[in-house]
This record gives sequence, structure tokens and C-alpha cells, in this order.
Amino acid sequence: MRAVITGAASGIGLAVARRLAPGPLLLVDVSARVEEVAQELGAHALVADLSRPDAGELVAAEARERLGGVDALVSNAGIAQATLLLELSVDGWERTFNVNTRATWLLAKALHPLLADGGGAIVATASIASVEPAPPMGAYAASKAALAMLVRQLAHEWGPDGIRCNCVSPGLTHTGMTDASYSDPVLRAERGGRVPLRRVGEPDDVAAVIEFLVSPGAAYVTGTNVLVDGGLDTCLLPAVRGITPRRPRVSMMAERMSGASGPASEPMRSKPARAKRAVESTRSTYRPSQKMSSSKRLGKSSPPRWSSTRWSGIAGSAGSALPGAAGIQTSLLYALLLMARNKPSGASLMRARPPGMTS
Repeated sequence: MRAVITGAASGIGLAVARRLAPGPLLLVDVSARVEEVAQELGAHALVADLSRPDAGELVAAEARERLGGVDALVSNAGIAQATLLLELSVDGWERTFNVNTRATWLLAKALHPLLADGGGAIVATASIASVEPAPPMGAYAASKAALAMLVRQLAHEWGPDGIRCNCVSPGLTHTGMTDASYSDPVLRAERGGRVPLRRVGEPDDVAAVIEFLVSPGAAYVTGTNVLVDGGLDTCLLPAVRGITPRRPRVSMMAERMSGASGPASEPMRSKPARAKRAVESTRSTYRPSQKMSSSKRLGKSSPPRWSSTRWSGIAGSAGSALPGAAGIQTSLLYALLLMARNKPSGASLMRARPPGMTS
């Protein structure tokens, strides 16, 4: 694959170059170290300042001469300035946008004929700051958000030309730009602990996604922004609400099975014990029928009978107190009890038999 990779002297750009090598590659960076990397990988190197308005044409001319064509553009070069917007200078704002946003447009525009010739692909490196604020790097966040939209616009306009355009947005990633922070093991562990995957990303994590997006395997993928952040973008609302330790699963299930009145940390009961508790919880609501039976009028003592309505109420209440199959089993149990309580005695069955019927 013939590819142009910017910001290739270190970090994500270097990781992408190593994945695409060996092959005809043009590695571009403002640092002269890119020449050493190119020599190591058997690639071509170009030292260029991408903040210049003629940078696109310069890179396109070099690619045409060195590679003979271009199948992929990986626009990875970027800069960051940790300055609050209130204190940021116009020069600082413009340089950030020139490198992070304008350079991708100029490179893509200059390389368009070469990319369209073979149905090429463009992948730009944005940032999680393209979707979330990143104080105190206001210009950086704004430039990356603009870059993400630029890529979507390119995807729409250049899709008919057979050019796919996507971008990736890394989260907390240890690169040369962030080395001062993540070289500290304490700070690295603290920040990694805030990521759902519990670690800080590496350049190769992002490079693997870029390699896929420029490959034929992503032939039907365009106009997308892939977050490569370990799930960090899912943490906004939990952070607002306050992150609390999760209760053990056993305690949560016990709370469900014991009903609203039971303590949340009550240990899980066996099925018979849960059924017994469900019955006891209904006794304060369902009472035996107070209608006096004939045996009681004759002075005989007999246990109170329950009406079918009340038994069905208990069955439904006990069944709803238990989840899933346990609730169904409990409802069936009390349905059987209902049938047993209302079953006629043996003597009445004998009286009810038709003549000539024997047991």
C-alpha cells in the first residue's frame, strides 16, 4: 500500500508506519528524526512544516515522485497548547488550527487526483476532545472538533470519487506529546483508573484501528469518527451523578426476592424459604373468610376456610414477589393448594357418583 503518513516521527504516526511497513511509504514530520525512522523502515522521508499554506502541494509533489501514486493518506500531525481561551493569543489559535485542521484539508485537496485514481482512503487523527471539552486546551478541542466535521464533509463530497474518509479519536494515550504526564507512574495509574478498561492507551491501540480503516476490509466504511478511548466517553454522566461502589450481585438479588420491606443486604434464601416469606407478607392483607361454616354452627371446631378469590390473590402476590421461574413455580404451588382446599370430601364424592359407578 502506497501511503503518506504525517506526524510519523513518533507516537501514533510512528506506530502506523511500523504497521504498514514494509511498503512504499512517505513519512512526513516537522522533526528531522523522521529521516532516521524512514531509514529504519525502508521508507521515504520529508521534513516539512504543515502549518504552511503550501505544505499540501509540497507533500503531493513528493508523493508523486517517490511513490508514483497514493492509496492512503494518514493525516496524523497535530499540536496542543495548554492555554485557557481567555489567555490564548490569536497567533496561538491560528497555528493550532493551521496544523490540526487546515493541513488535513490542504493535503487531501492536493492528493485528491492520486487518491481518486485507485479508490484511496483518508484517515485523520482527531481526539476525544473533538466530542468533549478539554480545558485548558480550548483551541486544541475546537480544532479537533472542526477536523472531525471536515472529514465527514469530505466523505460526503468525495464518496462518488471512490475516496473513503474517516477519523479516529484517541482518548488518554501515551505519546510523545503526553510523555511528561504518563511517564509518572502514579499519575498514569490515577488517570488509567478513571478509564473503564482501567489503563492508559498506547499508540499501537490507535494505529491498529487506522490500519483497518485504510485497508480493503473497511471498503464500506466512510464518514465515521471512531473513538479509541477505552470507554472514557461513557464516563460523563456517572461523573456528574457521583460514582458509587456497586453492591454485590447476591445482595441485589436478595433485595429483589425479599420485597421492598426486606433489607438490601439480606442473604439469599432457598426457594421454600422465599415462598414461605411471600405467604407471610400477604397475611396482613388477606384474612380467612369470616363466613361461619355449618360445622361451627353445630359447635364443632374446624380450621378457617379461604375463599378462592383470596387464595388466587395470594398466589398472584407470592408469584410476583419472586423473579422468573421461581415466581411461576410459586403461583402453581398455590394454585394446587387452592384446588386441594376446595376439593370435595370422599363422602360427598360417593354421594355424587352416578348409579352403577364403582371405584
